[in-house]
Amino acid sequence: MSWTAIENFNTYSDGNLATNNGGTGWAGAWTAVTGTGPQVQGTTVFEGAKAVSLSEADAVSERQLTTGVTSGIVHVAIRKSSVAAGSITFAFTLRSASGSANDQVRLLFDADAGISLVGNTTEVLSASPNANQWYEVDIEIDQANSRFRARLDGGTYSTYVADIGNNGFTSITHVVLAQSTSTTGTAFWDDIRSGEGSPSLSPSTSLSPSASASASASKSASASLSPSASESASASRSASRSASASASQSLSPSASESKSASKSASASMSASESASESMSASASLSPSASSSASASASASASGSRSASPSLSPSASLSQSASASASPSPAEYVNKYSTVGNTYTDKYSTTL
Repeated sequence: MSWTAIENFNTYSDGNLATNNGGTGWAGAWTAVTGTGPQVQGTTVFEGAKAVSLSEADAVSERQLTTGVTSGIVHVAIRKSSVAAGSITFAFTLRSASGSANDQVRLLFDADAGISLVGNTTEVLSASPNANQWYEVDIEIDQANSRFRARLDGGTYSTYVADIGNNGFTSITHVVLAQSTSTTGTAFWDDIRSGEGSPSLSPSTSLSPSASASASASKSASASLSPSASESASASRSASRSASASASQSLSPSASESKSASKSASASMSASESASESMSASASLSPSASSSASASASASASGSRSASPSLSPSASLSQSASASASPSPAEYVNKYSTVGNTYTDKYSTTL
């Protein structure tokens, strides 16, 4: 049976812990075995509204579980107000029956040995803990092998220690809160519960070029420059997996009519799913009487779930990521220059 009992003291009124029976997984109320025992208070707490404290010398209180525990992890938060030499030593103890003769393992917080797990041998969890600081401890119960181990604040588990008597035990049935004879300082306990299933934080980040959802809207501005009376039809087909809106401007310096339908087909390297349409509106800017209509239609379809830059000949800036390389049948290099009002055409074609 794994640990399931919970005790956070939050439903209790301030005062003596004895006779309180809140929480779950317990067979009865807290009992003061020696002295008055821990006191419920709401000033210094680890979680919630209440915790228990103890500054009385030689005080012991215990509580019985509903069912004996043979495996699993029990969590407890502990703290004390002084770590000076001679200050209090207090314990969180697991027993196999009522009475100190049945102590199987103790979690000790004292000034000389720090925080330790004490069984048949001792494992130091912190040699020099601080005063007035909460520490979380997880104790793992392994009844099948008659041993225990612990960790501090979610760190690495200690080496196993055998039970105190080193003669085995049937199950853990009682929890004990106790303090030694010193009255220097105050001990605190809080948040007794199962320590299993605590969240694990893993700093792993998956970077995938084709597995991230992205809504892309790319804007491309293309300029079609035709210097003479000619009709040019270029075909550059672009399938760039991004929703793009392009505006192209046709600059023709003479009376000419230029129709440029540029379709570019670019192959995107990202496995994505987005459907996008590229709509281009072209405006003809010409120093003489001419009309130019340039329609750049690029159909791109990708719903890309990754962030990879899309590079295509049509200056498409997209937030989606498709690395696309698209060959174009022809590349036009415009080198015309102006001298006064005379236009010199240095237009060349590179195939």
